[in-house]
Amino acid sequence: MRPIIELQQKRRRRQARDSDADQTARLTFLPGGFYLFFFFVVSVTAAGIPLILSSLESSH
Repeated sequence: MRPIIELQQKRRRRQARDSDADQTARLTFLPGGFYLFFFFVVSVTAAGIPLILSSLESSH
């Protein structure tokens, strides 16, 4: 998650013109910020899945 936050900071300073989010935005109609948010949601979800699974296993 930290790299995504650092990427947003670089985008704000206009230092990351060729980031994955900006490249994807150029190929589609959605802005780069959307893809940055999407990457963040996916990473948070992926980090939380093991916690959810472990809590389900311990409750049985």
